[in-house]
Amino acid sequence: MFAIIYIRVSTEDQVKHGYSLEAQEKLCMEKAFQLGCTKYIVFRDEGISGDILNRPGLTEARKLIRQGGVDYFICLDPDRLARSLTLQLVLTDEIEKANVNIEFINFEWKNTPDGKLFAQMRGAIAEYEKAKIRERTNSVKIEKAKSGLLTHFPGTYGYKYDKLLKKMLVDKEEARVVQMIYNWFLEPGKYTGPQEIANRLNDLQIKPPRGEIWHRVTVRRILRNPTYTGTLYLRTINAEGVKNNRYKPPEERISRKPRPREEWCKTSVPEIIPQHVWEEAQQRFEEIRRKKPGKTVAQYLLSGLLRCGFCSCTLHGNLVSNGKRNRRTYRYYVCTAKSPGIPGVDKCNSRNVPADKLEETIWNKVKQWLLNPELLAEDLKSRDDENKLKDAQQEQAGIKKQIEEVVNERVRILRLYQKGNIPEDLADSILKEINDRESRLKKRMNEIEEEILKHKISNQEIANIKTALKEYARNIDNLDFEGRQYIIRLLIKKVIVYDNSLAIKVQIPPVKKPEKAANMRAAVGFDSSNNAPCGGPEKPGCRR
Repeated sequence: MFAIIYIRVSTEDQVKHGYSLEAQEKLCMEKAFQLGCTKYIVFRDEGISGDILNRPGLTEARKLIRQGGVDYFICLDPDRLARSLTLQLVLTDEIEKANVNIEFINFEWKNTPDGKLFAQMRGAIAEYEKAKIRERTNSVKIEKAKSGLLTHFPGTYGYKYDKLLKKMLVDKEEARVVQMIYNWFLEPGKYTGPQEIANRLNDLQIKPPRGEIWHRVTVRRILRNPTYTGTLYLRTINAEGVKNNRYKPPEERISRKPRPREEWCKTSVPEIIPQHVWEEAQQRFEEIRRKKPGKTVAQYLLSGLLRCGFCSCTLHGNLVSNGKRNRRTYRYYVCTAKSPGIPGVDKCNSRNVPADKLEETIWNKVKQWLLNPELLAEDLKSRDDENKLKDAQQEQAGIKKQIEEVVNERVRILRLYQKGNIPEDLADSILKEINDRESRLKKRMNEIEEEILKHKISNQEIANIKTALKEYARNIDNLDFEGRQYIIRLLIKKVIVYDNSLAIKVQIPPVKKPEKAANMRAAVGFDSSNNAPCGGPEKPGCRR
């Protein structure tokens, strides 16, 4: 007689029950000899869930059964055949219809109504048990994450994993590279993009996280990763069942899906990059996105700097025709919320702004600053909203008082505990809430202090402004389009446009001697691979 032996193991089964493939095979072979089988063939599936029907080993066993000549199908347990009741019924029915006897080592299979009912009940229990195992496993992972322990290393460059402590530690050499990447990216007065940073790292022969060389996307991923600020988020993606996709047909495959933010697990890791530096990098990315030049048939000096005063959307350059026979086109700045508009945003009724007039107004203002730095210092002082500064100072005083109250409250709870007036578990619970509240208050206090500092311009900063503008003013009469645009973006953060007025948000320029006009283009991210000057629409490959 001829027998098919089927064995399967998954990681959690082996850990919990000790169901190794070798042990299963030995028991099934002994059963085959007891049944008088002289020939047998073993099919195995290792590390594959019992919820999957199209397992390689099981698929081959089913093919052989359909060909005929098989007397017995031997398996350790119905759970090894399938962990789903539905799949168990499908497989046992298919095997019996092929006139093959089913034999389980740990379960007596009877092809009777009572036997099938008992088997179904057992299959349902197995399915329930697996669901409970998954639930308990997830609960343990969540609790570990909340307590600061990791179940695995996410592979974040700059860190190493201590398996004993279950925590991420700083890799000093890699952390130094991460800090260097941020310093290059945020270098004042110059734009060093991810590709150039990758090239520098390759030139220095610094080993990348993976592969042989650094790539732009790797650098960008490091600059975008908030983990370096000391906060790691776990369970952000639901990848349950994804690892079994290779055994499923395309229409049944599961894709990774983002989890709702309330399901994320927040844990602390050592800080490599300060929070304000990381936020500055994200702001730089946003500025690059807005200011990135595209292919147009006209040049717009204020591209990426303008905001609509009515709806806060950006303004973009647009050519408008007069509609006459001898058509002429005029340059305008138009709110992006106008026709065709932005999906989900109400149509803006603001007017189109003539580009020539607006650009002349802004450039004349910039020239005044360059020729008279005192004016820029005054405008920087007036940029501060006095009401906001006053509100921040009032909030600072209030939070300082609350922190003092929290400290006093902690002292009172400790005294009550020492006197035996409250039990230990209640004291721990109250102290934890007090500590959490104090942590939130101190965090907000730091934020307010940084906000207040932004409202104050020191004498040193004013001196730096004068030094910077003196250098920039030397080339004012020889600047081409890109040179003027570069200077404008050094001094202006954004311009809010109303129908009859402007609000210019000024920023402090870096103290750095300006290069020639060609280098100025490189400093703000213009494509240096095209050596031809941007001279107009007759050069279709030109980036503006």
